Amino acid sequence: MSNQYVQYECKRKFNSKYDEYQYGEWRFNKPRVFVTPETIIPDTPTPMEEPDDVAYHLAIVKLDEENEEFNNQVTEQNTLFNQVLALL
Repeated sequence: MSNQYVQYECKRKFNSKYDEYQYGEWRFNKPRVFVTPETIIPDTPTPMEEPDDVAYHLAIVKLDEENEEFNNQVTEQNTLFNQVLALL
């Protein structure tokens, strides 16, 4: 197993975030990366399929209609509940 992907960990302990900023690992040059025979090169990714915009928009419209129908049911139940409370 190659250790090329091991994350660098700073060995220094800081008293505050300001000290950490002052030390700033980003200020120092990083060692150059060289490709060796042991380097693991990942396969090329497969291209993604293009989304079907028509189906997406139809699904959004359907969900909007269902939400509107649900909201109408809730308002009807709310008015009925208020009417029953008014009778008591």
